Amino acid sequence: MRAFAPTPAPRETLPSYVGRLAAYKGVTAQNLCCDMGVSIRRMLHHEPYALECLAKWGHLTDIQIDEMLSWTGRICGDARMLFRGEIYISRSLRNPVVRGCPKCLWEDLTAPDQPLAETMVMRGDWLFREVSVCLQHNHPLVALWDVPRSTDRYDIKKQMNFIHEKLLAKSLEQDLVEPSPYDLWLDRRLECGEDSTWLAETPLAAGAIMCRYLGRELFRLRAQGVPPDADLTRVAQNEGFDILSKGPEAFRSALNQLAENADGFLDEPAKAFGKVYTYIANDRPEDTALDAFRHILRDTILDIWPLGPGDEILGHKLKARKLHSVRSAVKQAGIKPDLMTKILIEHGAVSETDLRPDSRKTFPAQKFGWLVDAAADLVRPRAMRSILGATQSELAALEEERVLIPFVSDPDVRLRWRRKDGTVLLKKLTASASPIKPDDMDWEGFIQARKRGGFKIAELISFAKRGDLSVGLRGGEKAFRNIAFPRKELDVIRGARNSLVSGLVSVSEFGRSVGLRAGEIEKLVRAGHVEASTFVHPETGRDQLRMSSVGIAKFHRRFVTISTLARETGKHRNSIRTILRSGRVAPHASRGESFGNVWLRKSVEHLFRGKPT
Repeated sequence: MRAFAPTPAPRETLPSYVGRLAAYKGVTAQNLCCDMGVSIRRMLHHEPYALECLAKWGHLTDIQIDEMLSWTGRICGDARMLFRGEIYISRSLRNPVVRGCPKCLWEDLTAPDQPLAETMVMRGDWLFREVSVCLQHNHPLVALWDVPRSTDRYDIKKQMNFIHEKLLAKSLEQDLVEPSPYDLWLDRRLECGEDSTWLAETPLAAGAIMCRYLGRELFRLRAQGVPPDADLTRVAQNEGFDILSKGPEAFRSALNQLAENADGFLDEPAKAFGKVYTYIANDRPEDTALDAFRHILRDTILDIWPLGPGDEILGHKLKARKLHSVRSAVKQAGIKPDLMTKILIEHGAVSETDLRPDSRKTFPAQKFGWLVDAAADLVRPRAMRSILGATQSELAALEEERVLIPFVSDPDVRLRWRRKDGTVLLKKLTASASPIKPDDMDWEGFIQARKRGGFKIAELISFAKRGDLSVGLRGGEKAFRNIAFPRKELDVIRGARNSLVSGLVSVSEFGRSVGLRAGEIEKLVRAGHVEASTFVHPETGRDQLRMSSVGIAKFHRRFVTISTLARETGKHRNSIRTILRSGRVAPHASRGESFGNVWLRKSVEHLFRGKPT
């Protein structure tokens, strides 16, 4: 016996069932709705009364109605639909182009003892634009009809009659495809909501669209490896899914790869990340479903692009800068790019081998931001002399003795002095100074003390800091040229220093006495094997290494040379060399550095015990 109405098929949409019920009754879908007392528009909008009528005429349960609605999509707000338990953007489910699987429809068409329009079923998974293949037949979804007006578009009985001949001729069929992991994941999510990937917590529509967009951007990097006849949408979907299914680190790595490929002068995030960026930033800026992707994309951008305080990125306004670029540093410091680059290279902020444009050549702002502030404070020599109140020769002396070190080491650069260094030094030098008469001849300045007494500027500063030397300021004006010291106090210090130096032996002189060259004995001192102190030579004013009697005694206790062995043993130098060669004892060396013909005493003394002279 013929049933009262057709039974809903698995995944069937509500318009599909209305069309089959109309065919069953021998009328059009529009006339069926009129007979039920509703318009087809009210039925397509799922108004409660229209659904009640459909349930009555189709002998349907509430469960059957709800199941069809879940595969159809129920309007639930402004351009939003509830589909399979999740919220979707309407346009991802509603489109003038209606797609389907021709093999499914062919099987419906050829069902035995059933009228054409009563059997052909439109499946709900075909509605979602991110679905591209029928897993039942491994056939790509194809366009069945393109109808702008929704009441005509969803008159399934009417549209099925239009494509009947095409189905019979199998002209809609295409080559079968192998389902991808993306296809299987998407179908499983739609069917029962199961998901074991990182995308499980992400709404399906957002996750599927992100797969396609990310895959499309990655596809740009390696498009040459894709067969020419490949479906690029399916390739992109699976490529993106392969990344996103693995988790946040894989997504972050893919973003970094895209960013590395976009290192041009004007390559900003929108260009580097393409549709991934525009989808998150512009298309769906307030969609919380994309928050997991948004946070990772924002962090990646902040790790690569030099955004500053107040800049807004993906809805987040920055309070502090994370990265500077050469370009942003130049803008903030107000100096030329070449000088800024020189400063950054000199202090290790950027590499000399980094060939990226200035807008992409970045460095950590927290660690190296002080360089930008310092660069903004740079002045030329004339300005520095004005700050210090110093002459050209006085500034040269300060630089020579490294009391005042140029911020930029290159002497060819004019803008190399930092204003702050000059003001701090002058404040330090004049802090304890007392006013003296401008023409007081019992006082002399740095340069006069340097020439007359061989004092170094750093020495004079140290003496003054310890309180061993009074400081005066001619006329009370704070300027380097006006700082002076009492001649009598300088003479006392000079006399005491000369007395101390006279009791010491210069390192070079001691080296000659034991048969070592000046460079060899100085290497021993620098390596810490020999004790010596630096003194200023009373005549030349130059630094000189000198050894005390204690240091000399320590040398002889630890080391021997050909000369000292000759004096100790009475043997000829050639005999000593022969004994050392036969004993195969190598001269002393440390960390790969040699110091000439000097041996550890403990390593050779056994060779000379009991040897006749």
